[in-house]
Amino acid sequence: MSDMLKTVSLVSKMFEIIENPTGKKPSKSVNKWQKRFFEKVPGMTFPDDWDQLPEKEKKKRLDKVIKVGLNKDKEPNAKERS
Repeated sequence: MSDMLKTVSLVSKMFEIIENPTGKKPSKSVNKWQKRFFEKVPGMTFPDDWDQLPEKEKKKRLDKVIKVGLNKDKEPNAKERS
């Protein structure tokens, strides 16, 4: 995983917390900005039909990328292997 992906994931998650601290607001604005952040990561692309996806699906996909970027996709007790 690249440092750029990790950095963008962290910034993106912090933006989400600041923009929508309760998680109750619609995620359209957050999704829009998170996509903009991730577009700066080399090799990161979005599907051609991204704009037609429901906001809930966009959030789900962005959350998965953030999870990978923050290295939270591993088991809680799993140790990194060399």
